[in-house]
Amino acid sequence: MEQIAIWKKILLQSTTSYVSAKLLEIPRMRTGFAQRSFTYSAPHIWNSLPHVITDNLDVTANTFKKKLKTFY
Repeated sequence: MEQIAIWKKILLQSTTSYVSAKLLEIPRMRTGFAQRSFTYSAPHIWNSLPHVITDNLDVTANTFKKKLKTFY
C-alpha cells in the first residue's frame, strides 16, 4: 500500500511537459543505495519503455502484460 502512495506522489509531482510525454519525473537521489529504491527505479524503468507500450493506457492488465513481454 505504501508503494502505491509513493507512486501517486510521483505522478502528481510530474510537470506538464512530462505529462504530455507520459514520462515520470525521476527524483534526485544522493547515494547508490537510494537509487536502488522503488521510488527511483520505477519511474526510470517506466521512462525507458517504448511508446508502443506506454501510449495507450486504456488497456486491460493482460494486454499491458502481453505488450511488455513482447518488449522484453
